[in-house]
Amino acid sequence: MFGSQLINDANSIKNEFSDDYLSIEHIILALFKNNDYITRKFIKDFNLKEENFKKYIKELRGDKKVNNKNPEN
Repeated sequence: MFGSQLINDANSIKNEFSDDYLSIEHIILALFKNNDYITRKFIKDFNLKEENFKKYIKELRGDKKVNNKNPEN
């Protein structure tokens, strides 16, 4: 999945968040859709949950959106 499918999934998440630009948060969340053995094992071994990541991202961002190339500025 690493490659175009990961980027496609990240773009779908970007749209779900109503962001203008792709950011690392979108890519991290897209990894939860990955069927790669190593990624799945990592997620399982560390008991990571997609819904928790989404919740934390929304809490950190508040009402801010990724609407420029350097959203941290």
